[in-house]
Amino acid sequence: MAETLGGLGITSIIRAGKGALTLDDIVIRRTNAATLFPSCLCSENGETFPDIDLLANAELSMLGVVLGEVRPAETYDIDATISNNVFVYVLLPTMKTIIAVLYETAAVNVLKGDHVGVSTVDAGFWGKITYTDAAAATDTMMGSFGRSVSAVTGHASNQKVMLVRY
Repeated sequence: MAETLGGLGITSIIRAGKGALTLDDIVIRRTNAATLFPSCLCSENGETFPDIDLLANAELSMLGVVLGEVRPAETYDIDATISNNVFVYVLLPTMKTIIAVLYETAAVNVLKGDHVGVSTVDAGFWGKITYTDAAAATDTMMGSFGRSVSAVTGHASNQKVMLVRY
């Protein structure tokens, strides 16, 4: 079925079946241009499930973010090296709106209860989040924060931070 997100004209395609995600799931995924590399699936409670695989993707994009459909994969090495030619796939449930997709050095204020996800092409920096009031980055991939968040500086220019709000 297709769901429209927040009146932005963005559509998320979710199909039922074995291994299908639920509307409570948020997925962020990156892939090499030549080979599909699943990365990380994050649920609302912050648990991470790295073994996902792309079934199909909608030909929709917003500032480089592509909405897609994923399913669990049998095996995947989360530490595998991924080259710099990377796409980011995002699947969002209904009642959530993409508030911002930020590039390096950009920042936006987040509210308590917001979910922030980060993607970067730099190996070893997947899921890095930096706060304006804290020097240290955290490996938390998806979480709720009451601070300002920005992309990690000093890395690839096409690094992105996505802010999702109910």
